[in-house]
Order: sequence, then C-alpha cells, then structure tokens
Amino acid sequence: METIDINKALPQINQLLEKAATGEEIIITRNNQPMVKLVSPQTIPKRPPLFGSDKNIIYLRDDFNQSLEDIIKQSDEQDKLLTPQERTEKWLDFVQTLPSESANLPDEALHRDTMYD
Repeated sequence: METIDINKALPQINQLLEKAATGEEIIITRNNQPMVKLVSPQTIPKRPPLFGSDKNIIYLRDDFNQSLEDIIKQSDEQDKLLTPQERTEKWLDFVQTLPSESANLPDEALHRDTMYD
C-alpha cells in the first residue's frame, strides 16, 4: 500500500491509477490525513444480499407450505366436479403446453370436436 500527498499525486495521477488498476492500494493524503483510497473495482468485495431485501417484491401464496398430499387431495376433489368432457378438455390443454415429442397421443385425441361424437 502506497501513501502519497495530494500535491505529489496530482502530477502523476495517471501512473497512480494504473497501479490501482493492477490491484495496488494507494492512499492519497492531505495534511497527513487520509483523504482517498484508490483501489481496483475487482478488489472490492461484493456485499451478500441482505435478508429480507426482496420484501414487497416477491410474494408467496398462502398455501405455499401446503403438503403435497393436501394439494393432490384438493386437485382430486376439484376434478370430481368436472364432467368427463371437461376433464378431457383440461387434459388436452395441459398436453398443449408440453414439448411436441412428449405428446404421444393418438391423432383422434388431439381433435376435440371428434371426441364425443
């Protein structure tokens, strides 16, 4: 670490900046009091994120901690209220979201208008 008075630093500021860019720390003083520290941005440690810094940005649903068994049970109960045609429509809507190679359904299953003829 190099310490230099401001009056001596100004004429050679380019050289001091080059030294700082390579990782050397340089303290510029005025009246023997530290005034500025020149450091490379790479040597400044990043602060870890503060706990709670995403408050009011990220929201979790009320049922976030609901068990998988409860979710499946609730889904099954909702599906019982659907007619067979509605259940098939729901399934086909889901299949449309899959990559094409994942949808190994017979051709007739992809045509909604022919399913209940």
